[in-house]
Amino acid sequence: SWKTDAFFLAQSIPLVLAHLLQSGPLPSVFLPIFIRIRTERSPEAAWRFLNNLLNLILVLSLFLAVLGYFLAPWIIHFVGAGFDQSTWATSVRVLRFLIITVLSHTISGLLVIALNALNLFVLPATFSLLPALGVVVCVAVFAPTMGLDAWILGNLIGPTLFLSALLGALWSQGYRYRPVLDFRQKELREVLRRVSQFFISSLFTQGQTLSTRFIASLLAPGSLSAIAYAERLFLAASALFTIPLPNVVFPELVRMKVADRLVELKSLLYKASKVLVLLLVPISFGMMAISGLVIDVLLQRGEFGSQETFRTSWSLVLYFVALVPLGYKMLFTNLHHAL
Repeated sequence: SWKTDAFFLAQSIPLVLAHLLQSGPLPSVFLPIFIRIRTERSPEAAWRFLNNLLNLILVLSLFLAVLGYFLAPWIIHFVGAGFDQSTWATSVRVLRFLIITVLSHTISGLLVIALNALNLFVLPATFSLLPALGVVVCVAVFAPTMGLDAWILGNLIGPTLFLSALLGALWSQGYRYRPVLDFRQKELREVLRRVSQFFISSLFTQGQTLSTRFIASLLAPGSLSAIAYAERLFLAASALFTIPLPNVVFPELVRMKVADRLVELKSLLYKASKVLVLLLVPISFGMMAISGLVIDVLLQRGEFGSQETFRTSWSLVLYFVALVPLGYKMLFTNLHHAL
């Protein structure tokens, strides 16, 4: 419906900003430097580096959140060019509530990588269910009385719970937050230098996300929602099958490079490549084949009818074309930064 179109467009803005800040090259750049400092110097030095980078990201996130709040009408007008007045007004209202989540999304991404550097993978992967859980609980409990506001509430509570859980996990590993920001730290300057080399490509990638929303806003009401639902299901499948292997292999690639164990590094890369093919190819074709059934079972009820199922299932088919390339992109991006 037009309401879900308005919600999903507004929700995508803080996610795009968060990806620009931390989900492009930053995790891959941060992890090897963090491991190197922890190995060659001390855990305390690694925590200082984490705090320095964390505070820089926090400042940038706050700036973008404030900017996004005041520019919300123009942002929605530009990205959602096909929206009518009611959809535009609703989307602006939702964005002004959700823009603050750019902080939790950005910081959470960095903390997950820090936990991965400590060889903790299951815990952050489990915690990553909290944002979705927050939405489900809030919608189930409050939707009858709050309507769309229940979705907004869930998207505020879920990421906050995720961030709190990650901080608790790092605290148990000896991390303590310190409000420091020192641009003289050479490792921070190294991160900024290396990230800047990839910023244009990250900007292009996130521009593709916004252009998809822009085109969908020009189509029939519900088209943008169909793409958003398909994207969420694809990202859930990626989180289960595509992302874990490159993320688990990455710290080991870094350690092998630091120890100059290049023969073992090549062997590990070859094995990981084979596993990706054997795992992702059947999953990709299987999900394409049953996309209609998946959408029917998960989403077709109430106002989500057969037409919405058709749109969403075909969107899902097209997304799963990219599953195998995405896995290899992540693996070889991590290899590049490990070297």
